[in-house]
Amino acid sequence: MQKKLLYLSILSSLLILTSCGSSNNNNSDPAPEQEQEPENKVEGPTLQEQSNLSTGTRSEPQTVYFDLDANAVVDITDVEAEANSDWDISFNRTKVSLNRFAETPVSLFYTGNANDFYDDEGEAVLERFNNASAETEFDAFDAFDSSNIPTDAQFETDTTQNALDGFYNYNRETHVVTPNAESYYVISSDGAYSKINVTALTTEGRGLKDLTIAVAYQATGTDMFMDAVEFVADASGCSADLYLDLDTQQVVMESDEWDVRLPCQDAMGQFELHLADNVKSFSGESAKTLEGVTMDAAPHYAWVENETVLRAYKEHGDPNSGYGWGEYGINGGHTLWPNYATYVITTGAASYKFQITGYYDTETDASGSYSFRFQKL
Repeated sequence: MQKKLLYLSILSSLLILTSCGSSNNNNSDPAPEQEQEPENKVEGPTLQEQSNLSTGTRSEPQTVYFDLDANAVVDITDVEAEANSDWDISFNRTKVSLNRFAETPVSLFYTGNANDFYDDEGEAVLERFNNASAETEFDAFDAFDSSNIPTDAQFETDTTQNALDGFYNYNRETHVVTPNAESYYVISSDGAYSKINVTALTTEGRGLKDLTIAVAYQATGTDMFMDAVEFVADASGCSADLYLDLDTQQVVMESDEWDVRLPCQDAMGQFELHLADNVKSFSGESAKTLEGVTMDAAPHYAWVENETVLRAYKEHGDPNSGYGWGEYGINGGHTLWPNYATYVITTGAASYKFQITGYYDTETDASGSYSFRFQKL
């Protein structure tokens, strides 16, 4: 019995000592917390892959902003994106854009790997598209590294331009300005269409004295342009911008329904033309030769608003592709086929090789759902 009591007494003392030691540990200063790195942050040349990144539907498109450095979607609005440097590349249906608002604008270089998807005339090679997949194109993507980038590689950024830029030519040797006879614009306004080109202009000092515009008008409900009518916008001694109404081929007041604005500064017209907010246009050879806009064809023209973004992915990508990353309807259908073009994309932090591998959801086949892979160089 005495031995048992002695044992219990010793055990009790040990428990008290243990308890005191434990209490002392709890009162000690806690170890400082270490800042946690983002779970998906790209470290080293690890292959990164994303799939089924949805950009909404044709009727309700949405822009998805992606940060290559963090390997994550950036949850911001379109307005917020214009003041945000976190995102590097964005997707909106078929359009792929780079962040031109960052302190160091994101830029790209096309590696030329997809040139064999097109023949010498720029037509899609059906067999090449049919036999290509993310798996068949992986080895070439995997083999590409920074040593493959030419020393004279020109990296390009997204830029903006005015929809009606190019209506004149400037000779840098003689400093003479003349109308660009090859620049035609088809303009859509309130259901009517106008095909315009500048046929004459008079300069005054560093500005425009007057501008002569030929307008071939197509009234609402018709599908052919009428014969062109010329009218003169006289900016000599102007004190305010000139507002041009293409329906009536007249200079009107700002409060009227106008289509094109000619800016005025220092009593002279400027070498600029701007579209009204509700007006769109397209240009090029197709505009020059077009005889009229039919109701069925109207939605398929490349209409742009006053300020248009020149997306480097398209403008400086595969020279034969209408999108920079793929082709539409090459088999007579209505699907988009990736050409697995590989780009080098440079952010403010690093450079990556980047390749779009799909445009359709792998489970539902919904369009506008991007799959892509990228790897730090």
